[in-house]
Order: sequence, then structure tokens, then C-alpha cells
Amino acid sequence: MNTIQIYDINNKNDDFQMLIDKLKSVGAQIYRYDLKSNTDELSKNFKIKRLWDAYGETILPITMINGEIVKLEENLSYEQVIRQSELSMKKIMQAGIEIKNNSCCSNNKCGGCAHKKAGCGSCQKQCCKH
Repeated sequence: MNTIQIYDINNKNDDFQMLIDKLKSVGAQIYRYDLKSNTDELSKNFKIKRLWDAYGETILPITMINGEIVKLEENLSYEQVIRQSELSMKKIMQAGIEIKNNSCCSNNKCGGCAHKKAGCGSCQKQCCKH
């Protein structure tokens, strides 16, 4: 399972945080740090500290996956966060997250993956319900 770390400011009351909370409730390893109120996180991560010192708040948000910076200045999309969490479709559904599109769907029809099966185990995705 991937570990996702998001460094931002003033990030507690928004839809993105609700998605993170839902994913965490079913076991995702996602951590979101508010650098205004949690400045000790800067001293814990040299990569983040170096970017903060060079660019200040303008570089935020910063997203890391498994210790590597993957995105600057904007958050991952909801779909990217869900995919990177590496949770099973069952857990995603348990969290109450509705999947509208994923890699096994094509043209809004299930069974669009190369294996032509809904819930294809080969691509490790389950098809969405339309």
C-alpha cells in the first residue's frame, strides 16, 4: 500500500479532506499536514523544507507518494488519490465513495478493459456501475 503525504496550509474543512478521511477510515495511509499549524513537519522532511525555504507558500500543496514528490502547486485529483491509495474496490465502496470511472470502463460501459470482463482480475480493477 502506498503512503501518501500532502503538505498544505489551511486544509481541514473541504471536500478533499472529506475524501481523505473516508479513505483513511478503511485503512489508506494518507497524511495531510497543515504547515501553518504543524511547522515541525518541515524539520522532519528535508525535501519539503528545501522547497518551503525556496518558494514559501507558493509551492503548496506538495504531494509525496512513498517519499517521492509527485505533484507541486495543486492537489492530485480525487481519482488519482483513490488510485494511489491502492485500496480494493470493496474497501472504497465501504468508505462510501462512488466510483464514476476507472481503467476498466470504456465509453461508460462496463467490460471495457482488454480482458472484456467486468470485475477483471487481470487488471486488478472492478468495473464501475453505471
